[in-house]
Amino acid sequence: MKDFEDVRVEWEENQCSDCARFQGSFYKAKIQLRGHDLEKVSEVIVDKAAELTNMNRSDFLSNVEKIDGGYDYYLSTEKMNKKILSELRSKFDPDIERSYELVGERDGQRVYRNIVSVRL
Repeated sequence: MKDFEDVRVEWEENQCSDCARFQGSFYKAKIQLRGHDLEKVSEVIVDKAAELTNMNRSDFLSNVEKIDGGYDYYLSTEKMNKKILSELRSKFDPDIERSYELVGERDGQRVYRNIVSVRL
């Protein structure tokens, strides 16, 4: 004996928080790379970012902009920023300056974004 029933299925599209951040070009840190002959350094940054993304999906390179005098790299986490800067220090000995940009408030606390200037 066989029994058949109709079943209604409702489809709801949702993204995980990491995918939503990636789609929304979210970033917590920005590396501003300036100087001459930056292609090799840029390759190191992109390769390290890919390595970190493969280890943890929360770490991703949100965007890269080529501008006059260098590149801007938009990173999803501060942890990723620190690891990339450590890699740059060990290979190139750059001048590094940090600053912070106020981006808003969350639960009454000011939220800042880390901006790092790397000059070769």
